Amino acid sequence: MKRKYVKKAVSFGLAAVTALVLAGPAAGSRAMAADTKLTIKEAQINQLLTGDLTLPDSIEGAPDAKISYSVGDANPAYVSVKGNKLKVTRPYAGKGNYKFTLNATVTNGSDTTKQSFDLTIAEGTSADTKAGYVYVCFGNVKGSDVQQLHFFLSEDGLNWTALNGFHPLFEVGTDYADDIETVGTHNYAVKAGTDIKSTTSGDASVLFPFEGNDQGVRDPYLIRGARKEDSGKVWILATDLNTMASKYGGNLSNNSVGNWGTMSSAGSTKLFVYETEDWVHWERRYIDVGNEIDAGAAWAPEAVYNPEKDNYLVYWSCRVGTDGYARNRLYCNETKDFKTFGPTKMYEEEAFYQKWGKLVSSNDGYGNIDTSQLWVADEDGNPYGTLYRVVKDETNNHIELMSADTVLDPDVDYDNSDPNRITSYTMNGKNYSSLGDLNGLNDFQKAEVVWNWFKDESTGNHFKYISQKNMEAKKGAYEGATMFKFNDRDEWCIMIDYYGSSSVRYEPYTTTDLSKADSVKKLTSGYGRTGGDVGCHGGMIPVTAEEYNTLIDTYNADPTVDNYHKIEYIDCDKRELEDIKNEIKDQLEDNTLTDSQKESLNQALIRADSLSKVPTVDTDAVEAINKKVDCITNPVKITLSKEAVTLKEGYSETVEATVTPKEKEMTWKSADKTVATVKDGKITAVGKGSTFVFAKVGKEGLAKIKVSVK
Repeated sequence: MKRKYVKKAVSFGLAAVTALVLAGPAAGSRAMAADTKLTIKEAQINQLLTGDLTLPDSIEGAPDAKISYSVGDANPAYVSVKGNKLKVTRPYAGKGNYKFTLNATVTNGSDTTKQSFDLTIAEGTSADTKAGYVYVCFGNVKGSDVQQLHFFLSEDGLNWTALNGFHPLFEVGTDYADDIETVGTHNYAVKAGTDIKSTTSGDASVLFPFEGNDQGVRDPYLIRGARKEDSGKVWILATDLNTMASKYGGNLSNNSVGNWGTMSSAGSTKLFVYETEDWVHWERRYIDVGNEIDAGAAWAPEAVYNPEKDNYLVYWSCRVGTDGYARNRLYCNETKDFKTFGPTKMYEEEAFYQKWGKLVSSNDGYGNIDTSQLWVADEDGNPYGTLYRVVKDETNNHIELMSADTVLDPDVDYDNSDPNRITSYTMNGKNYSSLGDLNGLNDFQKAEVVWNWFKDESTGNHFKYISQKNMEAKKGAYEGATMFKFNDRDEWCIMIDYYGSSSVRYEPYTTTDLSKADSVKKLTSGYGRTGGDVGCHGGMIPVTAEEYNTLIDTYNADPTVDNYHKIEYIDCDKRELEDIKNEIKDQLEDNTLTDSQKESLNQALIRADSLSKVPTVDTDAVEAINKKVDCITNPVKITLSKEAVTLKEGYSETVEATVTPKEKEMTWKSADKTVATVKDGKITAVGKGSTFVFAKVGKEGLAKIKVSVK
C-alpha cells in the first residue's frame, strides 16, 4: 500500500531579521559602484536564520545604484528571493540546517560589482536544540543580599526572567525542607538536631548549604561535563559565605554586613559543589581546598576543561597567610569528577602593579580575583582552539581580557610547583625572603616583593593581554565577569556585575571577535531582568529546549508562589507531527485496511496527538511514529526465487531475493550453521541434515528457505 504522505514546506517560528549594508567611502557614484562592498552581518557572524530577511535595496551615497539578488540552485522549498525579500522556510526538526549562497549584483551606471554570501537556515527546534540560557546567581532584594542559589532563564541571553518568584531554589524541594528555618527577612539556618549527612542527595532542597560555615552561598558558577564519562552532567560551584554572619561582625536578623577584611582572612576555605544530570535531582559536596595553603577564604570558584589532561581545573580567589594576606590571587585544583581534588596550586598572579607603576591607594594590593574562562573553537572546528580569560584588577576594579592556547603554562612544572614556596627577592639593595621583611613597605612596594616571591610558582600566568578600552573604562564597582557564546551566531557576551547599582547589576558587553583589540562594547539597550529581581555574581550557560522547559516545570510550577513572572515554554517544531497526523487520518479512510491495521494506525494517531500537545518534542519520538506508520501502510514484502534448495556437502547455490520497498535493507541468517551458512543469499552446504535460512528486514519482514544437505 503506497503512502500518500508528502512533506510540505511550511514556515515555522519565523522571526524578522534584517541584513545590514555598510557602504565604503567613494569620491563619486561611478567609483562607488566598483568599490562598494555589501556587508551582510548575518553572513559575517554565521547567523542561523529562523525567518525572512529584508535585504538592502539602496546604498547610501550612491542613489542611482541598483542591487539585485539571486540564490542560484538553492532548494526553493527552503529559500527564495524576490526583489529584496529573502523568503526562508526552516527544515523540519532533525533534518539538519540548510546552507545556501546568496548572490548580489550592484550596478551603478556601467560599473558592476558581484558578491556572494554564505548563509544558513536553522532546522526546526527539537528537544536537544540549544535554544535558551540559564543564569545561576545569588540575589539582592531591596538592597540586601539573599545569599542562596537562584535561577533566571532567557531565550536571547540578554533578557532574563527569574524562576520560583525570585525565591531561593531550595524552597522548591520537599525532601529536607523541614530541616531549614528562616532568620530575619533574608537569611536561613539549619534547624538544631538535623542529620546533615543525610541531606546530600535528593530534590532541590539539596541546594541549601547545609554544611556551610555561615549557611550562605555566593558567586555560583555553572559548568557542563566535557569528558566522555560525564557529558550529561552539570555542576554548580559556589562560595561558602554569608556576609551577614556574626563572626564577621554582621547580623543575620537585620541584614547588617560584616567586615570584608575579616571575611577574606578568616573565612571558609571550602567550596560547595552541586551535581545534576536532569536539573531536578542533585548531589551536594563540601570540599576544602584552601586549608593546605593557609588561605583566608576560597571565593568565586569556577572550572574549565583541560583537553590536554582530560580533566577539569577548578580555580578560585583568595588571600594567604604566607604573605600576610597582602593581595588576592587565583589558586587551583585538578579533578576528573568534582569529588576528588588534587593538591592546591597557584594559578594566576597578575602583575598589575607593574602597569600602575606607583602607589595608587592604600590596601588595594594590586591583586586579581573573579577570573572566568571560555574556550572558543578554531577555524577547523576544534572546540578547544583559544582559551579566553576575563579577570578583575582590584587596583581600581575594572575588567581585563586575555587569551592563551592552553589551560596551564607549558613552561611551568605543575606537579612540582609549590604555592607556599618563597623565592627571595632583592629590591633597592635589600633582600626580602620572609613575612617579617615586609614591615614598613607601602602597598606598591609590597606588591612588587610578593609578586616576585611567587612568580615561578604560578601555573597559569601565560595569558596575553588584549586591550579592550571600552570595557576597561568601566571602573570602581565592577567584578564577577563571565562569558558565553550566543547559540545562534558567532557572537560572544561578557557579562559584568556592576555592583555599584543594585537595580542593574549584570550588564552585557558583546563582540563578534574576542581576539580583536577594543572590539568589546557595552550594549546600551535591549537587555534587562524581570522588574525588581536583581541577580548578582553568577554564571550563564546555554541550555537545550528540553532543559529550558524542565527548569520551568521544576522551579516555576507552584501557583502559590508570589511574584511569578510570565515565562513561556520553548515550543519545539511540530510540523512533521502534523503531517503524520494528517496522513494517518487519510489512511484511515482506506477501506482496504484490515481491522488490525486500523487499530495500529489509531494508536499511532493517539501517540502523535499527545506529542503535539506538549512543548518539548524529541525528534527520535517523531521518527518512531513515522516508522510505525510506514510499516503499517507500506508493509515490507520479501519475494524469494526459491522456497527450498537441496545441496551436497561443500556445494553452494544463490537464492535471489526482492524487497519491497526497495530502500529497505535486508539481512540473511542460517538457523543451523553446522548444516548450512549464508551470505548475501549464497547458501553453502556444510554438513548433512536440514535447516532453514532466513531473509529478514528488521522486525518488519521475514521469508525462509528450507535447506537440505545430502
